[in-house]
Amino acid sequence: MKTLRTTIVHGLRQALAISFVLWASTVVSSGDPMTPLSLGTAGAGTVLGFGIDAAFGNPAQLGWQQPSRFQLRLAGLGAGLANNSLGLADYRRYNGTDLDAQDKAAILSNIPLDGLRLRTDGNVSALATRLGRWSLRADGFGVVRGRLDRQLLELLFYGNADRAAWTFANTDGEGMAGGQVVLSHGRAIVRLWGRALYAGFSASYIRGLYYARSEDARATLATQEGGLSGAARADWITAEGGSGWGLDLGLAMEPWPQWVAALKLENAVHQIRWDRNVRARHYETSFENLTVDNFDDSLLVTTESSRPGAAFSRGLPPSIRAGLGRIGNRLRVATELSVSLRDGLGASTRPRLAGGVEYSPIHLLPLRFGAAVGGESGWAVGWGAGLLLGPVRLDTGIKIDKGFWVGSGRGMSGALSLDMSF
Repeated sequence: MKTLRTTIVHGLRQALAISFVLWASTVVSSGDPMTPLSLGTAGAGTVLGFGIDAAFGNPAQLGWQQPSRFQLRLAGLGAGLANNSLGLADYRRYNGTDLDAQDKAAILSNIPLDGLRLRTDGNVSALATRLGRWSLRADGFGVVRGRLDRQLLELLFYGNADRAAWTFANTDGEGMAGGQVVLSHGRAIVRLWGRALYAGFSASYIRGLYYARSEDARATLATQEGGLSGAARADWITAEGGSGWGLDLGLAMEPWPQWVAALKLENAVHQIRWDRNVRARHYETSFENLTVDNFDDSLLVTTESSRPGAAFSRGLPPSIRAGLGRIGNRLRVATELSVSLRDGLGASTRPRLAGGVEYSPIHLLPLRFGAAVGGESGWAVGWGAGLLLGPVRLDTGIKIDKGFWVGSGRGMSGALSLDMSF
């Protein structure tokens, strides 16, 4: 039915396609701590973190003797968005233009067959402190991931004239937001080959604020003699609160002078019992023989329901980080291998290797660079810098997925922190 292609689908496909590219093109990857040191080295900063940075990286490194007895992080902010397919360059190229066949094919070629995956992360730290080998901080965090069926974009681009039946099943999503209070400690526990082995932990009490997960989302569309017929359904779970516990574990030692080896089990425990206002929600709609001439809301048969759900436990997936670095006076270099032990909330079981460097041409201006391959984002580049003004330190860092500069690649994440040392 050619008229359906030109009247029902044509307007939607152009507007939604460009709007989607616009929304998705601001993206970055995550999975790394949202700190300037981590992002500026593209994920290789765990082994480089000492003092208050160790509380966000490897807690075992809190055990190292530091020049300052007390540190205060007045503010720490980090945020990013991510997708696996499109970037800012795509938006700049296609925004405001009529897409021809070559443009549509180019956009679709960037989207994997299992769908366009999206993720957003955020973290804020308020008044993190370090006193000697101990650290106490309060964080807020949020993570959302989703997937959009590739066939939906095909329909928006090409219409339904050349294909009678469509099924959209590769669409899902999950997200959570919460806050936590984290106590971290590190100390030497034993000597191996004449060198101290440090161990540390970060234990957290977590308060869940909101959680949502798609249980089942699918849709069908068919062109028939009498018009357009289709159906869609979605089931999802929501919760408005819960509580739980988290635990990170770390080891570190200096195998040779000025060299540090570190191992961290991140989210060894991270479980939130979601038990406040848990709801199981259902939405279903269908239509039969819909045409341009008879289009009316009354032809849509819609059912919505919501019922109380059972409490459940859900947290962030565990991951392992292993790093080796050389810590010099002006030059610090590190490499880090990381992998998640299960998929979920954007974390990937695909290993990632990162390398980073921090160079201080003068003491008050450390400059950072890093690069990573593998993991969820494929490859990434990080840039960062610090500014030391007496007891005050300002740090910034960015990481770009599949690009080298701001505005290139598939997006960018950033972090900022302001510390004081006494």
